[in-house]
Amino acid sequence: MLLVDILAELCPQRVRVIHVHHGLQSQASQWARQVADWCATRGLDCQVCQVTVAAGNLEAQARIARYQAFAQHVATHECVVLAHHQQDQAETVLMRLLKGSGVQGLAAMSALSQRQGLRLWRPMLGCDRALVTQLAEQRQLPMIDDPANQDQRFDRVYLRQVVWPVLGSRWQGMQQVLGRVALLMQDAAEILSEVAQQDLRACQIASIDALDAIQLQSLSPARQRQVVAVWMQADQPYAPPLQQVNMVLGLLQHRSDARAQVDWSGWRFQYYQAVLYRTARHQNTQHQVVPPTGAVQSNDEIPTSLQLQIGQTLTLPSGDWAVVAAPTGLPMALLQQPLWLKTRVGGERLHLEGRVGRWPLKKFLQMLQIPPWQRDTVQLLMVEGNAIDQAEVEVVGIVTPKGFFVVHSSLAVDAECWRLERLQQT
Repeated sequence: MLLVDILAELCPQRVRVIHVHHGLQSQASQWARQVADWCATRGLDCQVCQVTVAAGNLEAQARIARYQAFAQHVATHECVVLAHHQQDQAETVLMRLLKGSGVQGLAAMSALSQRQGLRLWRPMLGCDRALVTQLAEQRQLPMIDDPANQDQRFDRVYLRQVVWPVLGSRWQGMQQVLGRVALLMQDAAEILSEVAQQDLRACQIASIDALDAIQLQSLSPARQRQVVAVWMQADQPYAPPLQQVNMVLGLLQHRSDARAQVDWSGWRFQYYQAVLYRTARHQNTQHQVVPPTGAVQSNDEIPTSLQLQIGQTLTLPSGDWAVVAAPTGLPMALLQQPLWLKTRVGGERLHLEGRVGRWPLKKFLQMLQIPPWQRDTVQLLMVEGNAIDQAEVEVVGIVTPKGFFVVHSSLAVDAECWRLERLQQT
């Protein structure tokens, strides 16, 4: 309330209020009305956003719901201003220290930051809690004390009511000291982030969302942990626990076991032939055909028949593909015939472009260094025949995570040709 009152004076006609109604207290609706009524007296726009807090860690889930509400109602040109003060910052540092956080965790809250596409500003981080209360009383602002602030089941409340007075009686100025620790850790975290990003660029194989294990192991153990943590985190708001980072690095010690895997936050991490892979744990294996008109057809199973044309895009288990004109490939006449895709079953022998003689498809996939867990995404492109009478079917190409390859007998050169081209991941 103090923050709104001051900003309304400093930035007239440029402030609006979002009140998140968590519904966790019986008085929540009353509080929302009180805030809205007060804003109305000041001529401020106030939007009350009622959210549903998921089960689990109450504080964490409430925070997730709150930021989701912000993301829905804050425009791209706006900045979310939050009223965290100096004691909030000090408590955050101490709580994260007790939970074993590293430099990034101890950096706590920054005055300026971004989260989930939102620009955040915390102008009161240097203000003592007592000063905030004093100013609110001087301005005669309506104040509400959330009953949850007295519930010692919450770690922050227990720290504030039980631990804080004991530490404060021994170490005067502890709050300011912990605030300085946060600032020092923010500097350290920024330096570490720059180094980690440099290491990540050196190790990353962006085309397949993987890390070069040989390049990774050339780094010191500390830098290995840092770069793997950054890579694992991706766009998640929080870094993975150290235990998970060490488990991913442990895959390098079990490189002979292609079945070894580590799951974290919707991702699966696996190792194969000097490469650490990251894949979605529940990848969509549906087949989608997208004509140039943009219409999308989706089926639960891969269709037996396709009618392709130049410019068409397809989403297959092995990735996103486009039908493109090419100097070498399959003859254009094939686009006038029904084609169909079939998942490999094993035992196939094919004479593929650029190879001499017929090779077992399994050996070709090994040569391409396609991990075992991705080989079931390999598909055979066929012409003629049908799914029932496979004796009449001719294989004209194969679709793999490493590219599209034409069967030698169907290869056309120095003519109008087409092929499938994999679209780059974004």
